[in-house]
Amino acid sequence: MRRFNRKHYVFVLMIFASSLVKSANIIDGEILFKESCVQCHDKPSEEMMIFSMKRLKNKIYGCVGQLDLPWNEQDVDDTAEYLDVKYFHFNDWQ
Repeated sequence: MRRFNRKHYVFVLMIFASSLVKSANIIDGEILFKESCVQCHDKPSEEMMIFSMKRLKNKIYGCVGQLDLPWNEQDVDDTAEYLDVKYFHFNDWQ
């Protein structure tokens, strides 16, 4: 039977920690949306024909660039996840 040494445990912990860092945070997404988006988008309208998370993130990146917001990839992920949970529910119908 093969035994795990300290390097194996460190490697597993690093993978676990990196997955936690990359996960979206809808609370931060809600804050970002209310601070930066709600002025133009009080809620998504039916004209916003968005059918995937990828397209939603592209729309958010467009606004971030147009408004020159100091957002990073995590901010976009958080906001997209918040909007999905609140309005779009992509996982429910895809």
